[in-house]
Amino acid sequence: MAQGSAGNVNSTLRESALLKVFDQADLWVRRTNDVAWKGNDIYFEGPLAAQTRETPIRPTETAAFNVRVQNDSERSRELTVKAVASGDPGWQVTYQQGATDISAVITGPRMNVGTLASGAYVDLTVTLRGTNALDSGSRREIVFTGKALGATNGADTVMVAAEVLNEIIVNSTGDEPDARLSTR
Repeated sequence: MAQGSAGNVNSTLRESALLKVFDQADLWVRRTNDVAWKGNDIYFEGPLAAQTRETPIRPTETAAFNVRVQNDSERSRELTVKAVASGDPGWQVTYQQGATDISAVITGPRMNVGTLASGAYVDLTVTLRGTNALDSGSRREIVFTGKALGATNGADTVMVAAEVLNEIIVNSTGDEPDARLSTR
């Protein structure tokens, strides 16, 4: 009986050790005007609601987000990130690292953000600009996936989204009907 118990303990310890992720990218997300980030230390190829930021906008307005790619490994690692957009293609989307436009490379096979020391990070910015051609309810989502180069595990995702919403126009002068629904 004692041997079986010890075997279970050893088995549990072995399984716990196997669950530790050594080459882990950690992605965080926030709207650029927010202070707080979402997604820190949440590792999931999803993304989950805890790894998502979204915002409603009017046509021709811009939604801007920051995505942080952090090395949560115990050693320096070369990290990569990829952005995949879905939804209405009528949006103008720009990706930047600092002042550099990275749109072509981050939407390609994978963008290498460089070798980062343990705990170090790189911040990226994505802007989604609506156009007059977008209808109410038009939505664009972008999922970012980060991973240590060559790692077979340890991927993490975050998502940003913007949606064009209707606005109600109220006529306070009385020369028109009280309200109408507008997509502008």
